[in-house]
Order: sequence, then C-alpha cells, then structure tokens
Amino acid sequence: MSPSRPPEESLPRGDYARFLAGSSSWFLAFGMQALVFQWLVVETLQESPARVGVAQAAGMVPAIALLLVGGAIADRVDRRRLLIGLHGAAAVLFVALAGMSVAGWLTYGRLLGFAVALGAITAFSLPARDGQLFDVAGGRALGRGVVGANLTQQAGQALGALVAGLVSGVGVAFVLSVQALLVLVGALPIAGLPAAKQGRRRSVSFVRDAQEGVAIVWREPVLQSVFLLTVAIGLCFVGPYSVILPLLVRDSYAGGAAEMGILAAMLPLGGILAGVVVFVRGGFARNGTALLVGQGLAAACVAGIGFEPPFLGTAGLVFGWGICSALFLNAGRTIFHEAAPDWHRSKVLALYTLGILGAGPVGTLIAGGLAEAWGPLAAVAILAGAMGLVVAIVALGGTLRRI
Repeated sequence: MSPSRPPEESLPRGDYARFLAGSSSWFLAFGMQALVFQWLVVETLQESPARVGVAQAAGMVPAIALLLVGGAIADRVDRRRLLIGLHGAAAVLFVALAGMSVAGWLTYGRLLGFAVALGAITAFSLPARDGQLFDVAGGRALGRGVVGANLTQQAGQALGALVAGLVSGVGVAFVLSVQALLVLVGALPIAGLPAAKQGRRRSVSFVRDAQEGVAIVWREPVLQSVFLLTVAIGLCFVGPYSVILPLLVRDSYAGGAAEMGILAAMLPLGGILAGVVVFVRGGFARNGTALLVGQGLAAACVAGIGFEPPFLGTAGLVFGWGICSALFLNAGRTIFHEAAPDWHRSKVLALYTLGILGAGPVGTLIAGGLAEAWGPLAAVAILAGAMGLVVAIVALGGTLRRI
C-alpha cells in the first residue's frame, strides 16, 4: 500500500445503490429487533434480571463462535445467493416468533432458541455482506464505499429502534411481521447484483479456511496493528459505554432513563455526523493516520468523562467520542478490505468484526470490576489511559503512520 492515494473515483451507482438498499432493509429490521427482543423477555415473559442477561447473551454466543466459519463460507460461494438465503431464513424466524406470540406459545426456552438461530444467521451475513461490499465498490472508490456502508448500518439500526418504539402499541406480532417483510424486500435488490466469483477451495474444511484467515492477519503487520486496536476497542471502550455511563447517570447526575437515553444516543449521532462528512469528502487520503488520530482523540474524550463535568459536558464528550470513533471504524475497515487477498476477504473481514464482538463482553466485565473496586470515574480514567497506551505503542511502530 502506498503512503498516499489519488482522489477517489465515483462509486458504481447501480450496483452500489442496490447493495445499500439490501443492507438498509436488513439493519432496519435488526434495529427493530433490538427493542422487540427486550420487550418480549422483559415485558411479555416478565423474566428476572439474570435470565434477561442470559437471553441477551444467547444471541451473541453463536455470532462470535461462527463468525470466522461464516467468513470462510462467504469466500467459497456466491455471496449474492448466500445473502438471499439468509434474508429468507431471517424472515422465517421473525414470522415464527410472531406466530408463537399470537398463539400464546412463547416460552423462555423458545425465545432462547430464536436468539441462537438469529445469532447464527448474523454470523454468516456480516462477512458475506463485507465481501459483497468489495465486489461493488472495490478500487479507488473503496474508502467512500466503506463509509456509506457504515452509515447505512448505523442509521438503519437507530431508525429501526425508533420505529419499533413508535409502533409498539400495535403489538409485537405486527412489528415482527414488518421485520419479516423488510428482510424479504431487502433480498430483491441483492438479487439484482452480479454473481460473485467463487473462491478457490484450498482445503476441505471450513475450520481450516477460518484458520487460514487468522494466519493472514498474523503475517501482515498492517492487519496486526489494526486488529490490535480493534480488540482494544472491545476491551477499553465497550465497558465505559454500556456500564460506566449508566452508573454515572445514576450516581453522579441523579438522572434516570431520559438521561441514559441522551448519553446512549450521543455516540451513534456523532458517528453518523462524522460519516456523512467523510463520505462527502470521498474518504481519507491516509487511512492509517486517520485511524490513529481518531482513536487517540476518542481516548481523550473518554478520559475527559472521568473529570466529572456537568451532564451537558459529558454528553458533548460522548458526542465527540462518536465522531472520533467513526474515523477509526471507517479507516480500519477500509485498510482490512485493501490488505485482504481476494480469495480470503470475507474471512479476514470476519476477524476484524470479531475483534470488537469477541472482546466486548470481556470489556464489560473489566469495566464493572474496576467500577466496583475504585468507582466509575476511576474506571473511565484507567480504561481511557489503557487505550491511549495501545494507540501510542502502535503509532511508535510506524506501520500505520505510513499508509
């Protein structure tokens, strides 16, 4: 990869637009699902906090466990057909859950089974969609294509949660039916995309294919550096967002659900704003520099929260955190796309996704333990300092600063 790059070309409007249309319907449906699932386990089934936590984890475990295998499969088959099948499978699950809800057959065990099945579908869909993104936006338009894909995902998930909340009074079965319709409609633009080339089968085992993807990242210094920073996000940033901020609202700002909602919204709103600006600019001239600067400034924003500013100050810092994180996420994903070999792109991108998903649960445990031992403010400072240290180590290595 060269130190700098020429201005980006325009995206191929037809195929890229169809790709975004399929992605937007998928993430809109899954944004609705985030609220619907909480609604079912908390309100409909009236489960205890411990069982709510188990239910939430049930969908994450298969997504983490199968992600690399999903990437290996996506590199071997026509990703277009794979995604069409996954859209159909998700629609069947949504309809089945709606039917159980209407018939009064919904139980905790069946809801766990639904969560596991949907988590498995997610494990196969994410790397397939990443590979398809390169199919439609590869070349000098890749940076802008990645930003547009990230924007579509963030906006779809945020809008989906909002829509689900607005129509919740109609009933959970109606919302699930809308989700099924959305994913089915999303399969139509995907069907209009050209067939993807099938990867060369160098082994007879998807597990060995997945291991080969790990080996590729391990051998490439650039991918090593980005992956290290990605894991650091899961360990150092997921906990402050999901654990520390609610504690600060309760203990430092004497707030409630409204204040928690405001802080939770600031991070994605900052990311969407930054993504729009980067998309209009046509991506980054130096992705490595953008990644390091974004992550370093994000650590500074998180550290600022530890000084316990007024509530609006904390909200502003979380908004700035979202802006800076958008630089990392867009630049890092672009670097992985560019550095991955053609026949291994989906499995390599699956490892990038796994860096955050896999480390995130560990990060929440770390944040909770630090907050218990030394308080939320000290926990924020420690985790921000750890992230700053990782960024400094990677920057001193010089690998990313040259791209």
